[in-house]
Amino acid sequence: MLQEVIMEIPIWSLLLAGPFRNLIQGKPESAMKDINLPTQKMQENKTALRFLAQYPETVFSNALKLREVLLACLPGIIEQVDTPAKMVAYCYGQKYTEMICTIIPSQKGLKLGFAYGTSLPDPHEWLQGTGKLSRYIEIKTEKQLKSAALKKLLKAAHKAYGQRTAN
Repeated sequence: MLQEVIMEIPIWSLLLAGPFRNLIQGKPESAMKDINLPTQKMQENKTALRFLAQYPETVFSNALKLREVLLACLPGIIEQVDTPAKMVAYCYGQKYTEMICTIIPSQKGLKLGFAYGTSLPDPHEWLQGTGKLSRYIEIKTEKQLKSAALKKLLKAAHKAYGQRTAN
């Protein structure tokens, strides 16, 4: 919701606004109090950005775009960096059954992994992998990131999560 509001406001006015000035000046706690968001969420986002920034520019850029798509398509999703596994997980809790997908960056490229990807419809035959449950997509182009097919796959993954956790 905040993201939608921010997109409607000219960027220069955001820089002048109190909460965003506090963010720029390195005072996230003050900024979060001003706009009533939990500080922890902002810190998690900073952690994800720092983690992704370690990778080559094209990987980092595509990861940021992919991240925006995930946050837009998966309402209320939690973003968690798993440094030892070298990925950013998107989930609704701490259990594997509550995970939807992961951003998997590397020096050579970017993948979007799907927990329970074997159960997802794949009309474009994008899903790869041989795991018992998971599958992944290699993100190669910006066109892929903007595609309706990717958004449909994310919606299917979200729906599958709802069905898994309803029982």
